Amino acid sequence: MDVQFLENFSENQLGQQEAWIWFLIIPILILLGFITYNCLKGDTMAILGMQGAGKTTILRYMHGYSFDSSYPSGNGNEPYKKFDWEVVNRTIKAGIDIGGGDEWVKENYSNLIKENEIIMFVFNAKDFLDSDKYKLKTLARLDFVFEKIKESKDDMDDFIKNHFALVGTHADLITESPKSVVHKMQRDYQDKSYSKIFKYNFAILDLTSSEDFDKFIEKVFKKDGFVEKIKIF
Repeated sequence: MDVQFLENFSENQLGQQEAWIWFLIIPILILLGFITYNCLKGDTMAILGMQGAGKTTILRYMHGYSFDSSYPSGNGNEPYKKFDWEVVNRTIKAGIDIGGGDEWVKENYSNLIKENEIIMFVFNAKDFLDSDKYKLKTLARLDFVFEKIKESKDDMDDFIKNHFALVGTHADLITESPKSVVHKMQRDYQDKSYSKIFKYNFAILDLTSSEDFDKFIEKVFKKDGFVEKIKIF
């Protein structure tokens, strides 16, 4: 048995060991849940979601304003002017902040999903965990969003991975850690048709300061920049 054979034999053994290690680790990762953060691609973005979830707060953070608990949530057609979003170094064109009530869904969601290259969906994670009614309403809306993505996008998988972000808010009011909430939701809805929505670019954030949101934005927007126009619904 020459030296070259011994080297090859050792490399093969090492490769087999690594394969077995990953064979054991991957099911554990799936069981525990994990999130992949991809750099979202596109020049236009629509922020959709539930009423009172924090969409208007996110818009204010984009403007550079600090948290204000007394500031009302959007509940109608509220225009905003062009502004600079310093975190991603982009200028945002003028748009409209529209409330997240049910009356806006069928009227606006289909066109917004079809016309925009990035979709961010926002929901109240505290209410989701505490209220079955809110949970069912949120899941129904996510299912609706998922179906519209399937209808309007050529490559649904690519869109979910690289053009969609899911944001749960009010992490400051939840006793569990944000990661454990994310993992729980991944497990609970892994058999749903829209389960892919929970696998990529998903975070539970505390919006009482801009720090959590800015960190998330830096993960999913990184340095590729983009987002010249945003619509809030």
